[in-house]
Amino acid sequence: MTKLFSLSAIALLTSLSTAATAASLDVHGDIKINGKTVIDAKGNVIQDQSHLINIDDYANAAPNRVVTLAAPVGENGIVSTYKMTYDETGREYKQEEFSDSKLVWSTTWENRTTTPLAQKRTTLSHWGENPITTTYQDEFTTSSSYPLAQIGVSMTRADIYTSEVLATDDPEAQSW
Repeated sequence: MTKLFSLSAIALLTSLSTAATAASLDVHGDIKINGKTVIDAKGNVIQDQSHLINIDDYANAAPNRVVTLAAPVGENGIVSTYKMTYDETGREYKQEEFSDSKLVWSTTWENRTTTPLAQKRTTLSHWGENPITTTYQDEFTTSSSYPLAQIGVSMTRADIYTSEVLATDDPEAQSW
């Protein structure tokens, strides 16, 4: 019984001494890692925000606006840039992707209608050796609306979508 008591006493003393050694760090000035400030003198965390975008820049775009988003430099050293162009009503009508300033993909929407919800869409791709241009006639039939949802909960809607190829120089293009 004495041995059991001494082991319990040692365990109790060890846990008490661990709790008693808690410490604090009081820094007057910036905290830096490799010369880069990560917490300023006021306690604000400093973060690199170059990879963040402001959704309002393109979700709530103003008429005749052009929004350009630059992606962080990839591991391969390539810089990707995305450009959205809006018409006089503030609706996006053109989207382009550039790789190291070279246009590699674009889509233009025109002849949009609301009844039926339809559009003519022309896509240009420079990913291969020869550019490929395909023009589609898209039609959307809404089969459900967005349900009421609580913030932070995922929701979905279902649409019926058909797309007919009107013209192309891509032998593998097909209608859906």
